[in-house]
Amino acid sequence: MVQRLSVSSMPCSSSLKPSAASPITSGSLHLRSRKERAGVAVSPELDDTEKMAMTYSRLRSRLLVWFSFWALLLCLLGLLTVTQLRATTVTLESVYRNQVLCQVQLREVADVFRHKIPNVISRFEFAQVDAPVALAQIAEAQKLAALNWQHYRGTALVDAEKRLVAQAEPLLQRADAAASDAGRLIADGHASDLAAWMRINPTGTVEPLGSVIDQLFAIQQIVAAEDLHRAQSAQRNVLSAVLLLIVVSCGVGGAATWGMVVQHTAAAVKSEKALQRMNAFYTALSRTNQLIVRSQDEETLLRGLCSICTETGHARITAVFRLNGQQATRLAVAGQAADFFDAHPETWDIHSPEYRQSVTAIALTTGRRGVGKMARSHDGMPLWRETAQAHGIRSIAALPLRRGGKVCGTLSLYAGEADFFDEALLHLLDEMAADVSFALDNLDREAARLRLENQTQLDLARFQSLFRAAPVASLITSLDNLKVLEINDVMCQRYGLVRHEIVGTRLQRLGAFMVEEDARVYGEHIARDGRVCNMEARVRMASGERAVFIINAETISYDGQACVMAMALDVTELRAAEMARQAQATAEAANREKTAFLSRMSHELRTPLNAMLGFTQLMQRDGLSRRMPQDVERLEHIRQAGWHLLSLLDDVMDVSRIESGQVSVQRDALPLAGVIEEAVRLCMPAAQANGIDVAVAHGSNGQVGVFADALRLRQVFVNLLSNAVKYNRPGGSVRVRIRTTDEQVVVEVADTGLGMSDDQLLQLYEPFNRLGRERGGIEGTGLGLALSRQLVGLMGGGLVIESRLGVGTTARVTLPMAHLAATSTGTSAARPALLRTGEPHGTVLYIEDNDINVMLIEEMLSGWPGVRLLHARDGQTGIEQASQLQPDLILLDMHLPDIDGPEILRRLRAMATTAELRVIALSANAAPDDVDRMLAWGAADYWTKPVDMSTFLDDVAHHLGETVSEG
Repeated sequence: MVQRLSVSSMPCSSSLKPSAASPITSGSLHLRSRKERAGVAVSPELDDTEKMAMTYSRLRSRLLVWFSFWALLLCLLGLLTVTQLRATTVTLESVYRNQVLCQVQLREVADVFRHKIPNVISRFEFAQVDAPVALAQIAEAQKLAALNWQHYRGTALVDAEKRLVAQAEPLLQRADAAASDAGRLIADGHASDLAAWMRINPTGTVEPLGSVIDQLFAIQQIVAAEDLHRAQSAQRNVLSAVLLLIVVSCGVGGAATWGMVVQHTAAAVKSEKALQRMNAFYTALSRTNQLIVRSQDEETLLRGLCSICTETGHARITAVFRLNGQQATRLAVAGQAADFFDAHPETWDIHSPEYRQSVTAIALTTGRRGVGKMARSHDGMPLWRETAQAHGIRSIAALPLRRGGKVCGTLSLYAGEADFFDEALLHLLDEMAADVSFALDNLDREAARLRLENQTQLDLARFQSLFRAAPVASLITSLDNLKVLEINDVMCQRYGLVRHEIVGTRLQRLGAFMVEEDARVYGEHIARDGRVCNMEARVRMASGERAVFIINAETISYDGQACVMAMALDVTELRAAEMARQAQATAEAANREKTAFLSRMSHELRTPLNAMLGFTQLMQRDGLSRRMPQDVERLEHIRQAGWHLLSLLDDVMDVSRIESGQVSVQRDALPLAGVIEEAVRLCMPAAQANGIDVAVAHGSNGQVGVFADALRLRQVFVNLLSNAVKYNRPGGSVRVRIRTTDEQVVVEVADTGLGMSDDQLLQLYEPFNRLGRERGGIEGTGLGLALSRQLVGLMGGGLVIESRLGVGTTARVTLPMAHLAATSTGTSAARPALLRTGEPHGTVLYIEDNDINVMLIEEMLSGWPGVRLLHARDGQTGIEQASQLQPDLILLDMHLPDIDGPEILRRLRAMATTAELRVIALSANAAPDDVDRMLAWGAADYWTKPVDMSTFLDDVAHHLGETVSEG
């Protein structure tokens, strides 16, 4: 509330009015006392001469008295005139003190609510002052406004002022209450509410109050003008009386009176001019405040300020200079003599000899106002002083302008009178400069606020863009009423929603609800922590389906509300896939266990098979002519049964490895014809035994190449040709045809055999399913086609079987085509036959713990006298013998009682004496990983048991430097 205070020391209009009765009354009494003293007593006894003399004396006395009376009267009239002039002067000064000070008080009240309190709040927002200082400044400003308002109400008010005062009282109370509210917001630290107060208060409270005060200000100016007019009329009347007294008075008293009149008249004129200047600059100050409110940029503000000071303040020139380091730049100028600056640069150095003594340079340097008068011309005067005098400039005032508390420029005024800038006017100009400085700071704050708003809008737009483009279904909901404020594109697409239909509605419109337990946990996390991290929640969809979501949520402030931003990742399919993967992993683990078991079984079966087939081959080689025919046939049956068992074992292992992902194939560019010819050669004995004709039709595709693994591709064609021969009719035929399509090669193997029914074709690729052919006495495992299709698929091709019962079967293999170089024509995938050039010789070290295997190898090599076989039962002994004896060839078993084969190989390669020895792995372990590992670590080759004696001998001879033929 505005405090009602009374100050008795303030001058009032009634106390300043002079009284005319007092001097007239005192003058009359004084004249009467002089008459009484002029009376002289005359004796009747005097003679005529004496009477005449007495008469002349009395006449002279009377003339003297009358002359004195008239002189005294003239003096009294002169004194009265001087008193009236002095009263007029006092009246003018009273108008100045009473009306002008009323304007000051009104302006102070308006300034408190327009500038001072908002300035304090702005400084608090930008952390330039703390809360206690801001509250103290607001309270001080409220007290200042109350005092000035009470002073103004204590003056003589006209009726129009009283009506406006009645209107202003409630507005003033509202503004004071709003200021108190702002103080409470500052004390409570409500920054967001304080920003809202700054947006709403100027238009809601301050602007209506400012409008009423501006009207009071205008009325004060009108009243001041009327009082001034009355004072001027009284002055003119007094001047007329003075002129009359001048005509009547010719004496010394008249001259003295004239001097006094002239003196007091000059003082009155001077006071009138000062009053006019003050009124003009108060008007300029009022217009400046209006300009500050309207101006949105610095250039408009400064140009308008210069125009106001010249048009309203009657300055000849007004200029604004900006300080940049040591350089002053003229930003705006106005006035009748503005061409004064044409002879001067727009930017000048304030420390240069020519300008450093200028008033503007001093104000820029010291930060204090500068006032100067133009001296008379003399030699050596700076150019700017000569130019100023030439343009009628007699005095200069420079007021420093500040920005952020630092001097940033000056407001420079140039006047045509030497005493234009008195102390009162300079005080008013200081206030104007302070208001302009405040306006410049306010422009900076407004610019900073706009930048902050723009950045906020950009950040919000960027956030909305990122939010809507987020790859996870996301939404923002209000904490208070669970209304949906924003959803992103993924959620719209995932659940068939339309953004503008959902935004603003309740969360239940989404049609998805957490189960009660998960919803409770979610709410507890939000209430306690303000966030939810990677929570797996079960959700009931509107369709009745159950879904699983991973939810992340965070409390945020969005659009001025407390909200929750939630992101939900639908992991229903992922969880199902994980379960499927777990089941698959379980199955693969079982598969690997099965493969490992089969691998161990393969190793255990290959060891006795090696002995059985090896000794059978030795018996067939040695003394075949001495045996009975039935014994020879029995040995052949044993040999064929052993190799059949080995083939069955290899197929089972291949299928198992493919299922467990342990088989890898090479995709090399190789000639197709050579692989097919080798497969045909391997199957020709069986075909000839059954009278089946096998023919290969290359056509123009004899040189075509494919991307495949040579060993695995030969295995596929051997399986297909073997089936075509085994399941053919006696005297039938097998035709192999090669053709090409777009970047593919197709190989067809067609037979004229039994064919298959549609039901049999449906079960064709089932492992171990021989489709009832096992009852026909034909050997087989039921794995060939299943294995072949898987191998072809690994090589990037396909296998298709077409068959008609009783007509025959066609197997069609499709492979990617490879463009071969000219040098690779006709190369076979098999090693060429070796020709005997002499018996081999050398030392072979066999590291093996199985005596039967050692005996078998010893028997196989016994036909070569030049080959010496050494035996080491364990790994350590083998390493020592290799180092001492330096054998030509080392045959290394993989499983030894002390050290396994890979470790033995590593140690041999690490020793300088054995690093270059040729080592060949000879093991019943046929796992591809073991083979690859041994070859990578430096083994010359890897042979698996059981061994074919002929191939074994050829390979040993090859590595010993000699070769032998099969014979």
